[in-house]
Amino acid sequence: MNASVKQLAQFRLEGYTDKDSLVQMLDECMQVYTEMWDKGYSRQAGHVFDPQIETLLGLVASGSRRFVTARIDGKVEAMQNWYFFRDFESKNRIGAHMTGIYKRSPEVCDTVEFVKFGIAAMRAAGANQILLSALASRRGLKEKFEAAGGKLVEYVLEI
Repeated sequence: MNASVKQLAQFRLEGYTDKDSLVQMLDECMQVYTEMWDKGYSRQAGHVFDPQIETLLGLVASGSRRFVTARIDGKVEAMQNWYFFRDFESKNRIGAHMTGIYKRSPEVCDTVEFVKFGIAAMRAAGANQILLSALASRRGLKEKFEAAGGKLVEYVLEI
């Protein structure tokens, strides 16, 4: 990996101060999200990317949906999608579930360090259960999640 590129990537849990900055942040993240979708399983399975932006704005505003990014020169080059939730089965369990991770190129940042940052950001926000999801077809991602501290505890099968 090009060390100078890695040093340029700034990780951050995305935030906003008002509706305009929320819309701007979401727009930047959705550009990367679209690329992730186009290259991923969902498109291959025939699903069309047609996000419910108003619903997503509400989820972000409520804190239920969060984005962790890696930026280079202010531009989002990598992104993690997180659902943040209070578990109804156990009032003491606050969860964060990363449902997607995408980098525009391998040189953007170190994947393990990026995942560790996302985990730390969710823990700092109060999550005491962290879930990481990856497609089985994404070779090497399971090992990177394990290097970031994860362990396999569940199989999810699609029918």
